[in-house]
Amino acid sequence: MKSRTFVCQLVTLPVVALMLASAAQAQLSGTVNFTSKLQQIDGFGLNDTFGRGGVIDSATGTIPAQVADLLLNPVSGAGLSIFRMGIDTDLVIVPTAPASCSATPTYTWDNNDGGEIWLGQQAVKYGVKRFYADSWGAPGYMKTNNNIDSGGTVCDGTSATNTSGNHCTTAGFSDCRAAYANYLIQFVKDYELDGIPITDLSWVNEPNTNTSSYASMTPTAAEAVTFLDGYGPILRASGLNVNLICCDYYNWTPANTYNTTVVNNSTANSYVDIYSAHEYGGVASFVLNTGTPAKHNWMSEYGPQSPVAWNPYWDKVYAGTSNNYNDGMWLANDISNALNKGKVDAYIYWYPASTSTTGAMIQMGATSAATSFIISARLNSFAHFARFVHPGAYQVTMTTTSPACTTIASGVGSCVVPTAFINPDGTKVINLVNNITSGTETLNITLDAATANWVPTAYVTDGALTGDSAYPTYPQAPLTATVAQTSGAATVSGTTLTAILPARSMTTIVLTPPAVAGTVQLIVSPAHFAEGDGTVLSTLTVSNVGTGTAQNVQLTSASLGTSEGTTMPTGPLPFSIGNIAPGSSRVVNVNYAAGLTAGAAVIEKIAGTYTGSSGNGNFGASFRTVVPTLP
Repeated sequence: MKSRTFVCQLVTLPVVALMLASAAQAQLSGTVNFTSKLQQIDGFGLNDTFGRGGVIDSATGTIPAQVADLLLNPVSGAGLSIFRMGIDTDLVIVPTAPASCSATPTYTWDNNDGGEIWLGQQAVKYGVKRFYADSWGAPGYMKTNNNIDSGGTVCDGTSATNTSGNHCTTAGFSDCRAAYANYLIQFVKDYELDGIPITDLSWVNEPNTNTSSYASMTPTAAEAVTFLDGYGPILRASGLNVNLICCDYYNWTPANTYNTTVVNNSTANSYVDIYSAHEYGGVASFVLNTGTPAKHNWMSEYGPQSPVAWNPYWDKVYAGTSNNYNDGMWLANDISNALNKGKVDAYIYWYPASTSTTGAMIQMGATSAATSFIISARLNSFAHFARFVHPGAYQVTMTTTSPACTTIASGVGSCVVPTAFINPDGTKVINLVNNITSGTETLNITLDAATANWVPTAYVTDGALTGDSAYPTYPQAPLTATVAQTSGAATVSGTTLTAILPARSMTTIVLTPPAVAGTVQLIVSPAHFAEGDGTVLSTLTVSNVGTGTAQNVQLTSASLGTSEGTTMPTGPLPFSIGNIAPGSSRVVNVNYAAGLTAGAAVIEKIAGTYTGSSGNGNFGASFRTVVPTLP
């Protein structure tokens, strides 16, 4: 892994979570309508860039596995569902420039990419399906300045880039759009051969940031349109199943102007599936223009940069100071704000781990071979969203009435900031950030009629649970203790949900339908994926097509040919799936050990148990399948 000094994006960030208002104890009210769908959620993730995976993987003993579990476990960890992988942040796959942009280059690949491969492979085992590859810039020989760093843009064959004296006037390098497109295609294929399915791809990161310390590129919006016109057709014809993203602009407000230029060009817009921007300098306080019909928009990078000091607390207020910038409450409010105001479909925080005092989720030891780590309470904020709000969920309409927090710079408004979602499996989720500094608040929420008498389970984080009275030390309480299932924190009677909110806290309420009597009929559907280490991932969808609730569903065994499956690393067998209502389903990921012969015909066998209204039952399935191969 390369040694890097992180000095990027040194700006004064807007303080979106400086919420220090207090209010007299009162009964607050709200409404939620789970039938009123807003934007669809693609996921919540981290940036595995600039060697972050290598920082974790190089730690000693079981620490890499522990940290990966904290980030990825959907039951006991944060359950992250997106990783953004950097292109040209740790490995240039064409180290030697070819004779021209039309010549076939000699590609190299180290099967590591600064640890991004290792962390990506761990994510696959936990069932992560979304991997976003984002290029910081084209190789130097393809650019106006003949340098991978220091701005410039891709030679596109027009007078805008072919100006006197720059590299694009060199014979053979006047139009490098196709060469760059093929470069990115090769990068995606290299990841696929290591068992990481790149699902989303971008050609530029922060086109308004020119830096000499790492790869950068600064195309104007007009140049972006010209580039997409040449790049888009090649990617569409490549056979890669990837979404094309544009343009990861630095600062949400000018990003809208930049993206709008692309949106307004019908050809360029046709080669964009998702629009993206970063919150540095301006947060997601409004919805980006993504055209008509609207496309998904991602907040693809945000996090405090140096010289902001490491802050592991949930709420710095409890530590004796009003400076709560970059703590868990700060991030809980920013994610909520991006969802409510920006209507984002994904939120991706800057990075997972660091060896220095930065804004990372986890601080490893001071050396690359770390022997300890400290968890930031920011990871709790992420867990409240990523663990409980699943890819494919929809945000739904929800409002609360509570005292106004007048000190909120971003104008969130109410001191109790709500978000609500309906998951693909039918479960319903309410997230509540309570910014009131003293007392316990009672919030009465009116539910839509279809959610009457659903069963609530509440999970709470506050400064008492995360240990804000003292600086956290290793080992710490697991996230299951600091995102704590809390009895009595939420109750439902008819269409009224009553939530008890501690001061300066975040509460997640998961609503499931009450069990109903009737027949249980469970059907299992598999999907198989070849992992980069020779193992096989089987994603099992367990559906209840009966008339009654299948309760306490457990997967007890799984086999693929001669290989015995395991639900590790998420958890051991028997694995608890929970209740499955009539017409609903749950997903379980099973990993099969290496040693299977790729392409061989085998039988997969699944067995499990459940409880129904008429007693205990068993379910099973058997499938003929072929052991999948890498591309």
